[in-house]
Amino acid sequence: MELFEDLEFGGALPKLPVEIWGLKPGGWTGDITYVGRHIVYTRKGDMFIEWSLYVPESVPPARSEMLGYDVLYRFNLEEKPKWRIGYTLDYGIRIETEEDFNKWVLGAMAELSDDGKAPDGITYESVLQLSEWSQRVID
Repeated sequence: MELFEDLEFGGALPKLPVEIWGLKPGGWTGDITYVGRHIVYTRKGDMFIEWSLYVPESVPPARSEMLGYDVLYRFNLEEKPKWRIGYTLDYGIRIETEEDFNKWVLGAMAELSDDGKAPDGITYESVLQLSEWSQRVID
């Protein structure tokens, strides 16, 4: 699909009809945005799945200080809908080790891929480095 053709690991997200470009800590009074970076996409049948990393632009709050993440989105359509989306994500599964990453992230990528395998080159170390690099660029 052409929306996914020129994407780079760590680069901008694809301009999907509804683009989730960032996250904000829900229920927290501070001002911080987690900016989305493209990792890879997979395909399962007619469905394309975008895998992204959201990196905080400064020191994030502790999990105990927030209620999840409010989704920041934009419509990439010729005619913008007149309605709004209000969506909050739960924390999800905390990935702390390479074993966690391989089990939960690569496992999900494999499950959501036609060939039943995670894309080549996506590793715990490469995503960790992207997070650290993105944090320096945002600072």
